[in-house]
Amino acid sequence: MNERWKRWAWPLGAAALAGLVRWPSLGLYLDRDEGEFASLAWLWRSHQGLPYRDYLEQKPPLNLLPHLLAQALAPEQGVLALRWISLVWILATVLALFAWMRGLAARGRLGRVLQARPAEALAAAGAAALVAGLLFSGRGTQAVAANAETWQTLPLLGALALVFLARPRAGRWLAVGLVLGLASLFKQPLLAGVLVLPWAAGEKKLLRAVAWTGLGVALAWALAGLPWAWAGGGWDLLNCTLAYNRAYVIDGQAQALSRALGLAWHLAPELAPVLLLALGGAWRLHRDGGRWGWLAAWAGLGLLTLAASGRYYPHYAIVLMGPLAALAGLGAQGLWRAALSPRRRAAVVAVLAGAGLAWGLTQAPLWSAAAGAQRTWALYHVASFCTAPQAAQRLQGLCPADKRLFMWGDDAEIFYLSRRAPATRFLFTYPFTGEAPPWPHGDVELRAGLQDPRTGAAVVVRGLSPDQPLQVDLRQGLSSGYTEVDTVPGWILGQRRP
Repeated sequence: MNERWKRWAWPLGAAALAGLVRWPSLGLYLDRDEGEFASLAWLWRSHQGLPYRDYLEQKPPLNLLPHLLAQALAPEQGVLALRWISLVWILATVLALFAWMRGLAARGRLGRVLQARPAEALAAAGAAALVAGLLFSGRGTQAVAANAETWQTLPLLGALALVFLARPRAGRWLAVGLVLGLASLFKQPLLAGVLVLPWAAGEKKLLRAVAWTGLGVALAWALAGLPWAWAGGGWDLLNCTLAYNRAYVIDGQAQALSRALGLAWHLAPELAPVLLLALGGAWRLHRDGGRWGWLAAWAGLGLLTLAASGRYYPHYAIVLMGPLAALAGLGAQGLWRAALSPRRRAAVVAVLAGAGLAWGLTQAPLWSAAAGAQRTWALYHVASFCTAPQAAQRLQGLCPADKRLFMWGDDAEIFYLSRRAPATRFLFTYPFTGEAPPWPHGDVELRAGLQDPRTGAAVVVRGLSPDQPLQVDLRQGLSSGYTEVDTVPGWILGQRRP
């Protein structure tokens, strides 16, 4: 194989592997976060309300973009279109990570050896991209879905490249801020990059770099907020994504330690082999005199994304999969380089194959499940996710198209799937259950939505507590105003009484 083909074999192989392991995602139903974004995008596109102003959402607005695109491309198959968009995005992310690793090696940031030996640098970058292809579609982290963290790594890599690979020039930190702003418009913790990136780069004029980076981030948010400002919802956007989200983050710290330990236990079977390779990569980076700034920035922002809210949901760890893959690629190539004899190289192949097999076994329930409900169950083990299309189809017969749907629960996908608008601004019940800060006068809105004559049906997706006055009132309102017509696993469906 000539050198030209070798250069292409690694990225093409990594992209092919990434596409293969992500293929099962095409058969997934929507989860809660995806359902929120899908419903908000549909409501906006159909002129039934403006997100943040008319419907509450605390995640930043770029999460709506993939759903808007998917629904525009395939109005009747928006979920499948979203899965394809997510797959293509992950392929682009894997290829970007490959280019990033090659750039680091060429500049000596991965150590003297890889800078002096381009063939080995190519192999290390290729190995990192192969590992990334696996990790960005993992079952344990739920990376195979299309959550906010799925979209973040690609723009974050762009910001990192401007910091650690680009030549210093006028406007550099402003450009960094713009790209970092895009990444933070998927999830807010990356706003900390305004401080982290100039510090990790060892910028001598630190305050000036922070100021320009902050200006770039502010400009990105201002541009993204233009549609809301034009529609009179600019303040609502900022209130939801910054003020209310800040309160949500603070509320989550009470049980953070136990949740972190639980997540570590949950992810250990899937990530243990990769962690061992990553430890080898970290040792090699130290031994070869590599630079640590890029890793400190990337991993630090990933850890902040994971820990910021104190809730430690599995998909919060996705942003850490990039730096983990980078170190694992260094470790894998280092093992191969250290094995000088054919016997030792055979042993290395066996070790790497064993690590891949161990990771693959954790994915087997997802890969072996049939598409649809079975595959969604294998990923989430949440009944309502698996039966939401069935419940939505039933609701279309119970609730006239010009009526609204009241929901007690957190499965906002039901609004998009049924094409029925919410009866209130709340697509989830967290503000009323103690899982998120209470929304001012939200209980009044919830009661009014249940009693509103424009509400044609109601669904219950979680239990109503007899110890909470609001939930007692809602139970009574449901019993007196609605007739229970059907029960779909995970859902109770009620039609408004005449």
